Amino acid sequence: QRQMCIRDSQYISQSFVCGSNRLVATQMLPPIVDDLLKLEEGMEMFDEEHDETVLMTSPLTFMNADNPRHADIANIKQSTANFCCRKCYWKKVSNRYIDTFQIKYKDYCAPMRLKEHHILYSCGNKNLEHGIEVTDMPARSTKVEKSLENLGFRQTGAQTMLRLSSWDPCQDTPVETLHTCMLGVIKHALQKTADSFFNQSQLEVIQAVYRSYHTKAFKTLTTSLTAFRSFLGRDFK
Repeated sequence: QRQMCIRDSQYISQSFVCGSNRLVATQMLPPIVDDLLKLEEGMEMFDEEHDETVLMTSPLTFMNADNPRHADIANIKQSTANFCCRKCYWKKVSNRYIDTFQIKYKDYCAPMRLKEHHILYSCGNKNLEHGIEVTDMPARSTKVEKSLENLGFRQTGAQTMLRLSSWDPCQDTPVETLHTCMLGVIKHALQKTADSFFNQSQLEVIQAVYRSYHTKAFKTLTTSLTAFRSFLGRDFK
């Protein structure tokens, strides 16, 4: 009986969710959130070390994912939208203005997204009473936007997560560095270098060099280096 209690206790502590090949992740959230609510409020569990039943609370502190999945879980539009940041209301700027250094770091300041705005949108209210002042770059003109849909919100089915008092989709979706920082720097460096310094024959030479490594990653590359502008994330990796 003691071994059974130990085994059960270890099983309950496992971070495992059984998936489905018929449902997307957001469709499986409601029953998961029901369990997370119980853990947030506290549940009685057997502590093998102290040989007694204890009250355990386990609030959800963050959720790690890449940008597309974070957008789904935070009920906002994907990275192609004008307001794609899950942290703030920064409006997307054309790359040509960034490349010509017409935009400075201070121009990236924007009002923060708030959990209250998520709750308001999930309740069916599509407008903010006082709105959000957003800056349109590069003209640096400002306007007040009241429509939450225009500010990038959308219904993904993940609004049930807002039932958790510990969960804030604006703060608890940490930036995933591989696709955001590391991959972003590599993509930008390759594109700028290939555009500014290499002609087509030189690109073909470089392509022959990296293919000579005979690695699986390079051999499964679906496009040539001369078509670098159409590369996907897996090609850059």
